[in-house]
Amino acid sequence: MQTKSISFGIFLVFLSIAALLYWAGTSSVPFHPDESTYLFTSGDIELFWHDPTAVFWTPEKNGDLRQFYRMIVAPMINHLIALSRWIVGEAPLAVDWDWGLTWAENARLGALPSARLLLTGRMASAALYPFSILLIYLATRKFSNEFTAWVAALLLASNALVLLHTRRAMSEGPLLFAVALCLWSLGRFERRAFWNAIPNALAYCAKHSLAALAPAALLALVWPARATAHSRRILAFQIALYGVLVLLTLAAFNPYLWARPVQAYAATLQARRDLLAGQAGDRPSQQLNSVSYKLASMVYNLYFAPLMFAETGNYVEETRAAEQTYQANPFHSLLRSQTAGIILMVLNLFGFCLAALSAARDQSAPRRDLLLLLTANVSMAAALWLLDPLPWQRHYLPLVPFICIWVAYALNRLGMTLVSAWKSAKAARSA
Repeated sequence: MQTKSISFGIFLVFLSIAALLYWAGTSSVPFHPDESTYLFTSGDIELFWHDPTAVFWTPEKNGDLRQFYRMIVAPMINHLIALSRWIVGEAPLAVDWDWGLTWAENARLGALPSARLLLTGRMASAALYPFSILLIYLATRKFSNEFTAWVAALLLASNALVLLHTRRAMSEGPLLFAVALCLWSLGRFERRAFWNAIPNALAYCAKHSLAALAPAALLALVWPARATAHSRRILAFQIALYGVLVLLTLAAFNPYLWARPVQAYAATLQARRDLLAGQAGDRPSQQLNSVSYKLASMVYNLYFAPLMFAETGNYVEETRAAEQTYQANPFHSLLRSQTAGIILMVLNLFGFCLAALSAARDQSAPRRDLLLLLTANVSMAAALWLLDPLPWQRHYLPLVPFICIWVAYALNRLGMTLVSAWKSAKAARSA
């Protein structure tokens, strides 16, 4: 126990240093025009506090830009940016970015945020970085050991996709935190698995695609850590409580649903379908038209692709200098080579298969944790693989924590095997 405490203390020191270095480089991340949109939509929080009914969905406001964003933008980042702005006394961006205009025209209209406002919004997202790493460390240590937890945390802390996409005033920082929180909670709430409802709902509020993590939480709910007669009798109550907690959390973060929840959510689903269809229609050359192309895109973006600073080429000239400066730091592209990508992919698959075999054969305590993590990984990967029509690198970020965990798990098992073989060889020579 003392060794474990010392290791955790050292880990916290490492995490503090990593977070300081990470935050120090926040301003160096090239600007993405979507950051302007999030700085604009964060103004909904002030609007709500001034007049809550102003954000309620109504059919009369179907053409209103702010109502449109309430339906398609996961709200957590808006709350975080508004809190960050309140701390430093910054007002929201008054004008949304218009992709049909030039960079200079957007700047002239006021859609380009000041350096102070941009950094304020970015820190709202980046502030979650150390908590995400800590949760992955704790989640991994729960079913494995200190070595595996350390490796998983190191891989996640230094991942090139994490360093780029979570340091923008966009939803990727909350997304990473929400995934880590869900994975930690699967092993934390063993006897009261209904509490997984809150991390699940928060994940949906961080990024709508994270609804794919729900099957693991539901499995945890119907498969208690200790199968007793009492737990079977109250299963229906726990499922109902899970549903209530999900609805309450979603309602708290989405006040636009309060007045007409059924109509508003139906309109939300339609708006998201229209958005996806429009994005795919506007970019026919990027559209992934088959499951094989989607799988290839997922593998390529997760392991091999250069960093994707933008999804379109509208403003490549304006961002080129910042991108070159960012890439000049070799740490920002760590393990993004073909060789490193192959090694990580093989170790990821190996670790995943080892975990599946261990969960199938072993009846020890970590079996449940492994199966829940495997379920979360499979459901998340399947959703992104089958439902995402565009090869945008940041969309695959929810899978990065799983890669780090399974690579660490594989390295731990390989290390244990080598140590065992070395001890056996040493004993044979001694005999």
